Amino acid sequence: MSQLCYLEHTLGSVHNWPQDILRYLFLDPPTVQTLSALAAFYGNHVPFSMASAFFVECFSASRHHLELIQTKFVVWGELRDDPHLSEYYDMSRGQVVLLRGADYSDECVVCEESAVPIRIGLGRNIFPPTVIQKLAEMRANPPC
Repeated sequence: MSQLCYLEHTLGSVHNWPQDILRYLFLDPPTVQTLSALAAFYGNHVPFSMASAFFVECFSASRHHLELIQTKFVVWGELRDDPHLSEYYDMSRGQVVLLRGADYSDECVVCEESAVPIRIGLGRNIFPPTVIQKLAEMRANPPC
């Protein structure tokens, strides 16, 4: 059973996700940096159980990978009023914002525009047909 349906319902279509997140999920081998970026992207709106199941589905995340990601989720959840924990791409705003502590009540802080724009979606020259096929298979086996 794929978590893709739930995640697209929560975050929007993968066609609107940042390309770096899609690369980390389907193409690049996991590193501490890529796992941290994935945790920040999902950690703001997605429960760890759903995110971890999706990571296993996408890149066969190991127990060690999941523990690293879970550590980020736990720490960020416990830091109640820290205004700057990490940066992530906010799907609802279409901008990079600061991930903030769980009880931080101020407006989101939008990060300054980067010299390198955030590329969105499944660019034809970046993602091979195997990624498109994997997404199609995930959609064919939804939990919802």
